[in-house]
Amino acid sequence: MKRFLGIAAASLALISAQHAAAQSFTTAPVNTAVTYDGTVIVQKGLGIPLTCTLSIDIENTGSGYEAKNPSLTGSGGACNTVVFMNAPWPVVNTSGNLWQVGVTGGGSDEIFVDTTITAGDCKGHLVLEYTGTDEFTLETGFSTPSTIPQDVSGGDCKIDGIIDNP
Repeated sequence: MKRFLGIAAASLALISAQHAAAQSFTTAPVNTAVTYDGTVIVQKGLGIPLTCTLSIDIENTGSGYEAKNPSLTGSGGACNTVVFMNAPWPVVNTSGNLWQVGVTGGGSDEIFVDTTITAGDCKGHLVLEYTGTDEFTLETGFSTPSTIPQDVSGGDCKIDGIIDNP
């Protein structure tokens, strides 16, 4: 009997661990955020590309999804000078595995990027490719023409990398 209980407990623990690892923002309970993070390259206009860690929460609001609590860290503190403002932003499935974070021309739903050490800022939206393995690919300017457009001057904001929910 003890052996059976040990096997049952181990099986339950394994099933629970697999369920927790498989949770994504699309399957998270209402009002639950899932954190995605990873290494990205960030560049403003023709400025120096920075290698940063991007972290962002995506929450199931019950009526849709929101991105919030964005942060960039790394590169000896230089990544901290690129600040995502105006969160939370809507996260909308636009087609197949493409998801849009924020909107362009949408006032408070736009992503506003304050680049404190370079000229100008950026505002608009991000397009993310959701791989289905609980990771997003961001390609906003290095291998695709998509960027967060400049707001005033200094060039567009580009982000490239993969963020996931480990």
